[in-house]
Amino acid sequence: MFEAVLEAMIEAMLEAMLEDASASEGWRWCFWINLPIGSVSLATLFFLFSDPRTRQEDDLTLTQKIRELDLLSNCLFIPSLTTLFVALSWAGTKYPWSDRKVIALFVVFAVLLAAFVFNQYRRGDSAALPFRIIKNRSVIAGFIFTTCTNSMTNVLEWYLPTYYQVVRSRTPSESGYLMIPILVGMMLGLFLQGIGTTTFGYYAPFMIFASVCMPIAGGLMTTYGLHTSLTKIILYSGFVGFSGGIGFQAPQAAVQTTLSAADVNLGIGVILFGQSMGPAVFIAIAQVIFTNQLSSSLEDVVPGLTPTYIEGHGLGNIKNWVPTQRWDEVLGGINRSLTHTWYLTVALACTTMVGSLLIEWRSVKQKQP
Repeated sequence: MFEAVLEAMIEAMLEAMLEDASASEGWRWCFWINLPIGSVSLATLFFLFSDPRTRQEDDLTLTQKIRELDLLSNCLFIPSLTTLFVALSWAGTKYPWSDRKVIALFVVFAVLLAAFVFNQYRRGDSAALPFRIIKNRSVIAGFIFTTCTNSMTNVLEWYLPTYYQVVRSRTPSESGYLMIPILVGMMLGLFLQGIGTTTFGYYAPFMIFASVCMPIAGGLMTTYGLHTSLTKIILYSGFVGFSGGIGFQAPQAAVQTTLSAADVNLGIGVILFGQSMGPAVFIAIAQVIFTNQLSSSLEDVVPGLTPTYIEGHGLGNIKNWVPTQRWDEVLGGINRSLTHTWYLTVALACTTMVGSLLIEWRSVKQKQP
């Protein structure tokens, strides 16, 4: 009874929000809202932030400053990731996994990545990712935790609109509103983690708590079906955001606590690198899982539906291929493909436990010089 009343209230709120949205100029205003916020941020940085400079930096010539940018590593690493993404997008869709083009791309990726690692080792402390910093226990743990956490939340956020709009027949506006619980949950988790770390001094318990909650939250997301109640959808997605946010900032706190002041920026750079690289890689992997799973699930319902077609045309035109009486089978196949893709997020969530248990237990109130 309570769940039915709550769901009716949520539906009414969504309808009211959609009426307000339709009365405005449209969804494009969301891009313009970035301009005043960005302008205020830029002005604040320009007038209030003082960049500490060292005498060593002032004495560098332009050529030496360019060398410090480590352009060679960028020229090796960016193409290596590009070949990896192209290989993952082609494998099983445009070409079979055993095709020579796919194998060649993976080989090029491995060679360029090995060259990048060697160049990092050769440059020592001047490298973009110094080995001395990477070998630090807290940096390794923070890298693993951040990479897997951000990858898990990004993969879920990437495919949730597909579930809302295709499986549940929601409009894009409704889909956007239904993404709010994840954001609210993440902000709540970040807020509690910040207060807790400041109060108690320790960040590791929040990482462990997050590593316990994230597999549960990811597992709950795999229970989404054709008729899952709106209440469960909102609660489960909010739990995902909360579990990802409660430990998200802890690796950076660990790096700032355990490393010397001279190495903190390098350590945070490694954490941010994992935070950006993880989603880029695992979203590509999730796309391979989804397209292959979908084509195998619907091969009997939609003749000629291949991963290549899905990649090129999306899911919007599948209705034109399917008789009306078989549309429920198509929705079931899409839903199964999504939940199978979300198994990847459960694996990523479980892997965060490695970083949580490996992190050093150090109080932020007792930072060593």
